[in-house]
Parts: sequence; structure tokens; C-alpha cells
Amino acid sequence: MIDAFVGGGTTLIEAWLLERPSVGIDISKLAIQTTNAKLKEMKDLAKKHSSISLDPDCCPRVIEGNALQLSAVLRMHKIDTGKAKLICVHPPYLDSLKYTIDDSNDLSLLTNPLVFCQRMRLFAHEVRQVLSTDGTCAVLIGDVRKRGKTVPLGFRVLEAFLRERFELASIIVKAQHKDRSSEFYVGRTGGILLLAHEYLFILRRK
Repeated sequence: MIDAFVGGGTTLIEAWLLERPSVGIDISKLAIQTTNAKLKEMKDLAKKHSSISLDPDCCPRVIEGNALQLSAVLRMHKIDTGKAKLICVHPPYLDSLKYTIDDSNDLSLLTNPLVFCQRMRLFAHEVRQVLSTDGTCAVLIGDVRKRGKTVPLGFRVLEAFLRERFELASIIVKAQHKDRSSEFYVGRTGGILLLAHEYLFILRRK
């Protein structure tokens, strides 16, 4: 399993608990540090509690790298490409939450939805190179608002993957709870509704 936007490392922790080998990649040094700290915490807990079983052979690998160069990053670390059975994708939602300060490759610094989706199509091409022929790609993405208007970012990202010869197996709508952006809507009028859901797109190679 590969998580191309590892963030806080939750996916890697779950993969380890399920005894599934995994690799996490992120362009943010902070994300890498956070993930490594959480994995260490899991190791420490497993030593203290017999109810937690962690297979050392399935210990996740955490790599700092650019998801838009996914295949090259994996080859650099001597990880076979074209064999991943599952790739998890939870990219930033434009610049809703910035992950670096000035990295030109950081998708979270982009403000233009068109440019963002062009980059996501490049990423989808990379995923296709890494995913096995019978593998699955799961993309978690939500919509955003710009200048008071809703940008259907989720479906635009889906379109980027479809253009790279993926096919849609399923759409799962996930309710968001305790989202940081909720504060924006408190006390506002004028028909502005909270964006309270995300999409989980289940994709496979054609």
C-alpha cells in the first residue's frame, strides 16, 4: 500500500495494524516528522500492551518526496513500481491548509483550481505507472469556496483521473465533522451553507 500524501500518518498506522506493508510519501518535512513520531508511539504502545500486535516485517517506510514524481521517488528508494495493490490519495484542497512555505511543488500553495487539476492529472499519470494492473486507487477529496462561490474540486479531480484512463468503481460520500473551516460559517447569513462532505472515489485502471 502506498499513501502519496501521508499527512499525519493515519493510513500507515492502520496498514501496520492490518499487517499490510506500506510506504508513505509527503513533500512536507513536518508531515514526515509527525508520521515518524506517531509510528514510534505505536511501537512503544505495542511493547506495553500485549493486545497491540505489530508485525516488524510490515513496519511502514516514510519518505520525503514529491508525489508528482511518485515513480521516480520509489525507484530512488529501490521500491518496485507497477506492483502496488492499493494507493491512497488525500491531497490538499487547494490552499485551504498550507503544508509548506515556499515549495513550488507543494499543491497546497496553489490557488487556481485549473492549475491544481492539471497537476493532479500529472499525478494520476504517475499513479498509473505505480499501480498494479489489478490494483485500486482511493482518492479522498472535498470541494472548496473561492470568492464566495463553490468550486467542485472533487469532481474536477475525478475528471483528471478519468482522463488518465482510470475507471470509477464507486463514489462514497463522507460526512465531515469538526472541520477547521466550520468557524467560517458561524453567524453568517445569505444562504451560505457549510461544506460538510468529502468524496471517496474508488478507481481502477482501465
